[in-house]
Amino acid sequence: MSSPQFPGIVFEQAPNAVVTEVHRTAGPREVVYGNARGQIGNGDRVTWGFAAARLGRRLPHIVLENRRGGGIISTDASEGVARGQRLRFGGEFDRTFALHCPEGCERDARYLFTADVVASLLANAAALDVEVVDDWLLVYASRPISPTDPDTWPRLTAVADTLGDQADAWARWRDTDRPGSAEVAAGRRLRPVPPWRWVWRFAVVVATLVAFGLLWELLT
Repeated sequence: MSSPQFPGIVFEQAPNAVVTEVHRTAGPREVVYGNARGQIGNGDRVTWGFAAARLGRRLPHIVLENRRGGGIISTDASEGVARGQRLRFGGEFDRTFALHCPEGCERDARYLFTADVVASLLANAAALDVEVVDDWLLVYASRPISPTDPDTWPRLTAVADTLGDQADAWARWRDTDRPGSAEVAAGRRLRPVPPWRWVWRFAVVVATLVAFGLLWELLT
């Protein structure tokens, strides 16, 4: 399909990406595995693999940026998330992921990412990027996913199942703790990088090039 029907910062930054479906799992929580190719972030053409699953509940926007290098978000799309929305859990989790959540949703994120969820992510998605947006869970790989890799499906399905179960628990907790507030929290999105930041960065690059040119003329 040429028009991806998936949310998330990666697909939003590559609206003309070409997506090839690889596999669909059967069962109560369907997981779609696919590969995508398109221009993303800095304009380079990139190919990535992904898994997408509906969670059944709308949640706050959460991005887990892989810190071990090579992730599709950390290399191409993390600039879409403004600073100051980082939530730290400590230990191996923080060494593996940078978790971004909307301001005011820190308590929700801590409820979502229980010890079981953290353990599942570290065991099954330590080399991947993860995003929760509305009622979708998306897991990104920086390389195409091969249907001949028997280790891929169980790992990604385990992440979808664990987070899906916890999403249901989160909604019940929200309604019990603060009745009627679940949908309000679910609509919260991460703040994007403000447009002026790109102008500022361009100005810095231009100023550096001009200064280098003047220095070169003085030296020669």
